[in-house]
Amino acid sequence: MCSDTKKVSIKRADFKENYKEIHDIRDAVYIVGQNCPYDEEFDGHDENSEHFLATVGESVVGYCRLRMVGRKAKMERFAVYERWRGKGVGRLLVKHLLALLEERKVADKYLHAQVRVKRFYQQLGFKERGGPFWEAGIEHVAMYHE
Repeated sequence: MCSDTKKVSIKRADFKENYKEIHDIRDAVYIVGQNCPYDEEFDGHDENSEHFLATVGESVVGYCRLRMVGRKAKMERFAVYERWRGKGVGRLLVKHLLALLEERKVADKYLHAQVRVKRFYQQLGFKERGGPFWEAGIEHVAMYHE
């Protein structure tokens, strides 16, 4: 982890109040950066989800979304601006959600990881379940944290 992460703070964000920041990072990372269709990225689940921003001072550097699917917690939309990748921001976001879910005593925690970054999630204790599948034109795997 880079010393830059000492400057990073994670805060819960209100989707309506922080719409611009949330939209901007998801647009840059997914729609522009990975050519995801807009209607798949902004899938209608935002109003019923919790949102988290990673910031350095007043600048947003990362983002993620947490959504309950029945009794399971689905961790989604992890996004880090390119210049902040590889500096521990994504790791901080994942650890923040895992700690929050531990506090809430949520046992079933999962995500859909892009195949190319599944090792990142494995290093954080996630285990792959099932085979690969396609979402938004990108190969993914389901991963669970127990």
